[in-house]
Amino acid sequence: MHRLQRWKCQFIRCMVLPALILEFIILAFTPIQSEARESEKVVRVGWFDSPFNTFDAAGRRTGYSYEYQEKISAYTGWRYEYVEGSWPELMEMLMAGEIDLLSDVSYTEERSGKMLFSSMPMGTESYYIFVALDNEEVSPGDYAGLDGKKVGVNKGSIQEAILIDWAKGNGINAEIVELTSTETESIEMLERGEISALVSLEVYGDEHAYVPVCKIGQSDFYFAVNKDRPDLVKELNSAMSMIYDENRYYGEKLFGKYMQQSGANAFVGANELIWLKAHGKVSVGYLDDYLPFCSSDPQTGELKGALRKYLDLASGCFKNTEISFETKAYPTTEAAMKALENGEVDCVFPVNLNAYDSNQRGVLTTGEVMETEMFAAVKRQKHPELSVENNLVVALMQGDVDDEEFVKEYFPNWTIKRFISTAECYRTVSIDKADCTLLNNYQIEHMEPLRAEYDLAFITTGEAMSVCFAVARDDVQLYSILNKTTGLVDMTEVNTALVTYSYSETDISIWDYLKKHPAVIIVISLLMVVVIWLILMLRNRRIKRELEERLKLEEALSDALEQAEKANAAKTTFLSSMSHEIRTPMNAIIGLNDLAMREPDLSEKMQDYLKKMDGSARHLLGLINDILDMSRIESGSMTIKDENFSFSDMLDQINTMIDGQCRAKGLSYSFHKEGELDGFYIGDEMKLKQVLINILGNAVKYTPSPGTVSFTVSEQNRFKDNATMTFEIKDSGIGMDSEFIPKIFNAFSQEDEKKANTYGSTGLGMAITKNIVDMMNGRIDVESEKDVGTTFYVTVTLKISDRNNQKPNTSEENKDEQKTTDLTGKRIIVAEDMDINAEILINLLGVRGIIAERANDGQMAVDKFRDSEEYAYDAILMDIRMPVLDGLAATEEIRSMNRRDANSIPIIAMTANAFNDDVERSLNAGMNAHLSKPIDPEKLFETLERLV
Repeated sequence: MHRLQRWKCQFIRCMVLPALILEFIILAFTPIQSEARESEKVVRVGWFDSPFNTFDAAGRRTGYSYEYQEKISAYTGWRYEYVEGSWPELMEMLMAGEIDLLSDVSYTEERSGKMLFSSMPMGTESYYIFVALDNEEVSPGDYAGLDGKKVGVNKGSIQEAILIDWAKGNGINAEIVELTSTETESIEMLERGEISALVSLEVYGDEHAYVPVCKIGQSDFYFAVNKDRPDLVKELNSAMSMIYDENRYYGEKLFGKYMQQSGANAFVGANELIWLKAHGKVSVGYLDDYLPFCSSDPQTGELKGALRKYLDLASGCFKNTEISFETKAYPTTEAAMKALENGEVDCVFPVNLNAYDSNQRGVLTTGEVMETEMFAAVKRQKHPELSVENNLVVALMQGDVDDEEFVKEYFPNWTIKRFISTAECYRTVSIDKADCTLLNNYQIEHMEPLRAEYDLAFITTGEAMSVCFAVARDDVQLYSILNKTTGLVDMTEVNTALVTYSYSETDISIWDYLKKHPAVIIVISLLMVVVIWLILMLRNRRIKRELEERLKLEEALSDALEQAEKANAAKTTFLSSMSHEIRTPMNAIIGLNDLAMREPDLSEKMQDYLKKMDGSARHLLGLINDILDMSRIESGSMTIKDENFSFSDMLDQINTMIDGQCRAKGLSYSFHKEGELDGFYIGDEMKLKQVLINILGNAVKYTPSPGTVSFTVSEQNRFKDNATMTFEIKDSGIGMDSEFIPKIFNAFSQEDEKKANTYGSTGLGMAITKNIVDMMNGRIDVESEKDVGTTFYVTVTLKISDRNNQKPNTSEENKDEQKTTDLTGKRIIVAEDMDINAEILINLLGVRGIIAERANDGQMAVDKFRDSEEYAYDAILMDIRMPVLDGLAATEEIRSMNRRDANSIPIIAMTANAFNDDVERSLNAGMNAHLSKPIDPEKLFETLERLV
C-alpha cells in the first residue's frame, strides 16, 4: 500500500490529469477500511523517561505528554510512532528531521529558527536545584556550598540559561556540566558524586535519590515540531484550540494528575521544615458530633470520621518529614474558632468562610479539604421553593458558623433563627416557626430518625459547600503546609471514609413489617414454592434429556425423536398452564400494590413497604419469565426479529433504568459512547435490550457500595449496510474465580450457592443471554478477577436502516401526533371473569378518566357491544380464558357483525397466556394488540393512546 502511494505521488508530478483519473479508479475499488488507514497521518514522537512519558504498573504508556498527545489525535486522526531517547538526544533528532514532534520544549529566539512551536503552551513548569539526600554542604536557604561544585543541567535547555542567570544573581561560582544523558543516568551521576547538584523540573524529585533545595525559575513549555512540517503545526494548533474551548484548564488537570504528588511539591520548604521542628505537634480543633466529617468516640474520646483518615494520610504525605497531629473536640465551630483565637489550637476544622469573612475574623482558610452537597429539611405538606429571591426563615444551631456562612453566600435574603440543638431546629420547622433547616448529604442517614419523628422531607438546595482548615492570620508556615497537603492526600480514601461514616442502622426493617402481617409471608412463601418447583422440574427435564441422548445409541432414531417431541409438547403445555395460573394471582398482587401506592395519604413508611413488596413480586415475575425464555430456547421457538429501531432511544432507556438502580444502591454509573451512534438500525431491539439489561443488572447486583459500573458502546466496523457494535460493561464488584468463568453461561451454574442466596439468582440469566447473542450471530466474552471486578464484551452486527436517509417530518401535524392522547371520557368494555382483576383494571383506567364497563364473560362482552349504538365504545379489553365464551371466540363474533364499527374498534388481549403461540392466536382472531399479565400500567396506557 505504501509503495502504491509513493508511485502515485511521482506519477502526479508528471501527469496530473491522468493521475487524477487513476486515483479515482483506485479509490473506487479500494475497501473502505483500507481508505481509512491510508488517510491516517503517521507522526514520529520523541519519548523521554519522565512524568511526561512513562509506563504504569501494567506496562501501558501514560504521562502528561502522552495523554495530551492522545487528546490531540482525537481531533487530528494522527497515528504515533514513538522514538525513545534522552531529551537532548531527541532535540537533536527533531532539528535533524528524524522525529516530527517533541513535548516539553521552552521557547527561545534561537530555537525559533530551528523548529516550529505550537501557538499555545502545554503548561508552565518550574526548575529546581536538587542534591543527594546525604549532601550536608548544601541545604535549603544556604546555597554557598555550591561554590566551585559541579552542577549538571541538560545541554541546550532553557534551564541552562536560567541557571547561569540565577548563579550570577546569587554570587555563586559553580561549574556547569552540560548533560546529554537520560534522567535516570543523571540521577546515577548524582548518586556517584560525579556532580554535586542537578537542575531539573519540579516533578523529578525522588525520596530515594535527591531533594530540592532551591527554585531558580520557571517558563512556559510547548510542543515543538520539525521545521519542515508546517502541516503538522496547523493541525496541532487547531486541535489545541478545540481542547482549550472544551476545557480551558486541561493543562492544569494533567498537572494535578501527573505532577502534583511528585517532585518538589512533595517536600516542605526550608522555613516550613524549621517551623515544624520548633513547633512539634500540630493541634487541630474540630466540631464534635458532626459525622461523617468528625466526631469524638463516646468510649475513648478519640477522633473518628473522615478528618481522622485525612490527618493520618497528611501526616506522611511529605517525603522529607512527617507531621504529628493532636486533636481536640469542641461543641460548636464558634467555640473552636474562639480556641484558635486564644492560642489553644493551631487550626480548626471544618470551616466554610469566604475571603472577606476570613479577613474579618483574622484567620486564613486553606484550599478545599472536602466538599458536600447541601440539603434542606422542610415540612412535607408545605414545600417552599428554595431560591435566592424568597425570604425564607432557616433554623440553625447556635455556633454553627459553616451553615451560617453558606446561607450568607447562596441565600442572602433568608432570615436565620438560632436554636440550642438540631432536634429543636427540626421541631421548629414542623410547627411552622421556620421554613427549613440545613444538613449535608452525608448526614441524611443520621438525621433519618428526626426527619421521621417530625414528618419532614429532605430536598436539595442545588448548592455545595466546601470545608477547609482555618489558621491564625500570622501563622503563614502552617497555612502553607496545610495547603500543600490538600494536593498530596489521596482523596479516594477520604471519600471512602465519608461514605463509610455516613451510614447508620435504621430501627424499622421489612422483617418487622412481615411479623405484623403473616398473610404476606404465606403469599410470598407459596409463590416461592411454585417457582422452586418449576426450577426443579426444568432441572429434572434437562437431566432426562441428557439421558435420552445417551439412549439414542441403543434405541432406534425414530423412537427417540417421537419421545422427544412428546416430552417437548408436554413441557410446553405444562409451562403454558403454570404460567397462566401464576400470572393471574400475581396480576392481582402487583395491581393492588400499584393502586395502593397511588393513594395520596400514605405514610413514607408504608410507601417503603409497598415499594419493597412490588420489587419482590416483580422479582418473582422475572424468575418466571427466565424459565419461559429458557423453555423457548430449548424448544427452538424463540426467534430474532428484524425491525427498525432508534439506537439512541434504546440506550437512553437502558441508561435511565440502570442509573436509577445505581443511585439507589450508592454506586457510581458512567456511560461512554464512541462514535456517531444516533441513527436507526434493523434488528431485534427487545432481545438486544434484554441482553444488555441482564448484564448491567448483574453488575449492579454483584457490586457492593461504594462501587462503580460503566457502560461503553462503540462502532468497531462498518461495511456496506452493516455495522458491528461492541458493548463493554465493567464493574468493580465481587468478581469470579478463573476456574468458574468457562461455566458462567451454563444453565443453573452458580459459583457460590451462599452468594446466590444472598443476591437472588437462579443461574438462568447468563445462559439466556448467551443463547440470544448466539442467535444474533454475535459474540460474548468475559474477564473477571476475584474481589476486583468483571468486564463483559458483547459484539453484534446490525443492519443500517434506510430511515437514516429520510428527512424528519417537522410539520405541525406531526408534532400534534406526538402529543399524549387525552383518554378522559373514553368508554371501554372490560371482559374479565375474575372479580379482583376486573376491580383492579377498572380502578386503574379510572386514573386516566376512562369510563369502564365490565362484562363477566365473552358472551356478555359480545351482547354488550351488539346492543350498543355504533361507535358507543372506544375499545374492548378482552381476557382470553373466560367461561361461556372465551376471548378468541368473542373477538371473532364481534368482527363478523354487520355494523360499521365492528372491524374498527380496537380489541386488546389482556391475559396471563404469555407464549408466542398465544400472541399469534390473539392476532389471528382479530385482536389489535396483546398484553400479558401482570399488567404494566404504562404499557396499557401507551397501547390505548396508540389505538384509540
